Amino acid sequence: LSRSVFTGSSVLKYQLPRESDVDISIYDISGRMVNNIVSGVKKAGIYKININASNYSAGTYFIRMKSDEYDHAERMTIVR
Repeated sequence: LSRSVFTGSSVLKYQLPRESDVDISIYDISGRMVNNIVSGVKKAGIYKININASNYSAGTYFIRMKSDEYDHAERMTIVR
C-alpha cells in the first residue's frame, strides 16, 4: 500500500518476477475475508490496484497477498 492509514483511496502495488497464481484479499480485524481483490494466474510484471476506502467501514483491516512463492499481510486502517 502506498500508505497504511487512509480515508479516500490507496494504491496497492506488487511485482511478480514470474508467472504465478496470485490471491489478494482483504480481511477484517476478526479474520473474516471481506473482499477478494485478485484471484488467478498473473504473468510476470508490475501491477497496481486501487482500493476505495468508501467500500469499507472505519476500522483496521489486513490485506493478504499469496502467490506461489510469497505470503504476506499488511495492516491498513480506514478513518472517517
